[in-house]
Amino acid sequence: MNLIKKLISFPYQCAHEFHKSLYALKILKSQKLPKFSIVVGNLSFGGTGKTPFTIRLAEELINKGFKPCVLMRGYKSQKNHQPLILDTLKDSAPDVKSSGDEALEIFEHFKHKSHPLIMAIHPSRLKSSREALLAYPDIDIFILDDGYQHLAVEPDLRILLKNINETGFSREFAFNEKNADFIIYTKVNPTWLKANPDKLSLEYNLSLTNNLHNTNQIGIFTGIGDPRSFQSMVENYLKNQKFNLENIEIKSWFFPDHHFFSENEVTQVLTLGINIITTRKDLTKIPCDLRGRFNVACIELKSYPEDLFENLIKVVVKTDVSGLVVGLTSPTKGELNDA
Repeated sequence: MNLIKKLISFPYQCAHEFHKSLYALKILKSQKLPKFSIVVGNLSFGGTGKTPFTIRLAEELINKGFKPCVLMRGYKSQKNHQPLILDTLKDSAPDVKSSGDEALEIFEHFKHKSHPLIMAIHPSRLKSSREALLAYPDIDIFILDDGYQHLAVEPDLRILLKNINETGFSREFAFNEKNADFIIYTKVNPTWLKANPDKLSLEYNLSLTNNLHNTNQIGIFTGIGDPRSFQSMVENYLKNQKFNLENIEIKSWFFPDHHFFSENEVTQVLTLGINIITTRKDLTKIPCDLRGRFNVACIELKSYPEDLFENLIKVVVKTDVSGLVVGLTSPTKGELNDA
């Protein structure tokens, strides 16, 4: 992180430490959620791949027979007094301005696959968890997406994601990594993996919804936290597909994270008549009648070790002598190290 970014980050980091001190002095009080809770977060201002991770974690829990509920702030969504509770099997997709782009991305993923997931969107995770549980009493686990700085909740498990290419702004000082139960390094590459064989890590691979036509121009249209990594993933995809990058001009349109595209911004890039690649998160903010003209990138996670997600779940699942799941329990540091 260069000096300018450190200077800009410093007030946010100090403000967070002051906020933490209010909880340490018992002026403010953290509360447990009514069911087992897992926080997924980072120390930076985005770009670590939290949404794909949350999707995968929720899928793994569903496959194990749990009924998870994802709690989200709904960043840049319209402020609702009451939580927005969504059931991916029963409800229609909400408007992106009422849910936020990341929440809608998760909803549409599970809706498309007909997988059952409950979501609750509201700045207060305490309030949204209680409302969700009233509507769906069989919820047995909460996932707080981007909840690492949400100190009002005392989670049972903290998972910190750390982008190995992180050069952006930081919300917390680096020493707060010690508060995590698991640190998982994201967007890793073969060189990093060779040097760090014992680290928990995730490789983010890209596939496209449509084949690219023979072209000497490709566009990248996105408003996410780490657009440079996304462009690198596109370039790696092109290499794997045997495209000669020396013969391809890659144009990029990078917008701020969570940017709501105007119709003019979308139509202008489409008039170029070239392959335009975007992300699923960005697609939620593109008018429905124009979405089909974009080539959408799908992110697939490869975990190291291969049973990473199985181990994450294993350390919190309480079983009886026959192996039947009887509940969830907070793991000890020793159990985490053994996992």
